[in-house]
Amino acid sequence: MSDIRYLSLNLKKEEILAKNPDVHSAVKPDDYPQDDFPEVAIVGRSNAGKSSMINSIMGKKIAYVSQKPGKTITLNFFMGKSYRLVDMPGYGYAKRSNSETEGWGEMIETYVSTRENVAGLILVIDYKREWTVEEERLKLWCEHYEIPMLVAANKVDQLNRNDKMKVQDYFLKTSCVPVFLTSATKNQGVKELEDFIFKEWVKG
Repeated sequence: MSDIRYLSLNLKKEEILAKNPDVHSAVKPDDYPQDDFPEVAIVGRSNAGKSSMINSIMGKKIAYVSQKPGKTITLNFFMGKSYRLVDMPGYGYAKRSNSETEGWGEMIETYVSTRENVAGLILVIDYKREWTVEEERLKLWCEHYEIPMLVAANKVDQLNRNDKMKVQDYFLKTSCVPVFLTSATKNQGVKELEDFIFKEWVKG
């Protein structure tokens, strides 16, 4: 399991810092923490199960799962012993304004283009969704800035073995990156994902 000591997502910056000085919330590079640890970013559509994924990785309920999608509007950095976990704002939320949507893209591209210690990026996606131009945009950013990426096809706990194989084949063909089948709420496939992240991205 990850050794990140504390996570509390979607709180105001002042609330986060009051609870733990090792947690940072930022929008611009000037606000980022020092780049002295590897960082693993997590991004996904609103309602993809990103916060639940963090809870599953940690083995306890420490990330806030909002009932209202699109709540995270900053980059949240969570300090661990060997790496930082960076929670990115969810995308594809219909109620966001055009300016907010543009801001989302600018915030993420600024992070991946300026942060030299990014070890990799996890894209959490609901397995029922198709690969769209937004996912392809993330992939192209990662390729351009030479950042490893993987897909966590989430919420597969209700699928049988054959259907899971179809899901994995689909995302392997469309994304051309490693794909893990997961159910964050059922804690399925998450240990394999985290083992890969640590061995290939953080330790490697």
